[in-house]
Amino acid sequence: MKIGVLTYHWVYNFGANLQVYSTVVFLRNNGFEPVVINWIPSDMDPRYNSSVPENQVNSHKKFISDFLPCSRICRTDEDIASVVSELDIKKIIIGSDIVLQHTPFLSRIRLTKKGISISKRLGSDAMFPNPFWGSFIPLLSVKIPVIVMSASSQNTNYNLIMGLLRNKMDSALGRFASVTVRDKWTKGMVKYLSYNKLDPSITPDPVFAYNLNIPEQLSEIEIRKKFNLQGKYILLSLRSRKHVTKEWLESFEKEAQRKTFNVLPLRCQTE
Repeated sequence: MKIGVLTYHWVYNFGANLQVYSTVVFLRNNGFEPVVINWIPSDMDPRYNSSVPENQVNSHKKFISDFLPCSRICRTDEDIASVVSELDIKKIIIGSDIVLQHTPFLSRIRLTKKGISISKRLGSDAMFPNPFWGSFIPLLSVKIPVIVMSASSQNTNYNLIMGLLRNKMDSALGRFASVTVRDKWTKGMVKYLSYNKLDPSITPDPVFAYNLNIPEQLSEIEIRKKFNLQGKYILLSLRSRKHVTKEWLESFEKEAQRKTFNVLPLRCQTE
């Protein structure tokens, strides 16, 4: 049986890549044929390609090509529905990751010294409706179960979602055969949006089962040898050099060394 997986497989993020790979291997180990539904919003390509170093982009793309059984690229709900039909996918898992997020307009309003400021609208992957919210489901030629697994909402300020929008999101949640979340905040959001009709269980992100699902990985000894990791260490990953000063980095490293930890940059730009 083919099972589609719809999640953040395409972003240049190590955790996102590993969570979907863990899901894919789990399904494969249990006799299913996983297919990663290759939904890549058109507006997200430029954003990621302009903010991530080229060598890292190439590494992520190689990982996806080598390890993830992706469908052809989908840009729209219609594309996803067509892929489901073409590949005869029988069930769909949405998640894990921050697949149930939305930024209400009121939460984008800020009071500054210069007056009222409105932050820009987020990408289509982070605004309802979109495929993560099951917007493709009405277009499916055959009704199949679609579930949401271990979803997060990235602390969406859901109390500001009201009226018609809340009703639409309630209807979207009602199309899913099952919903589980990975944190209490998202659990509260699902209960709120569904007018307490849904009370989802909290389930872990698949990345926590990575070692169990993928036992053929390198051993700790092999990893340490490959990357020359000595003693206790901390992998420090920073999104951007704007978020930290050189002085802060030096003080962090000094404190870590005082406690016998080596600090290794996973991705860090301070120049």
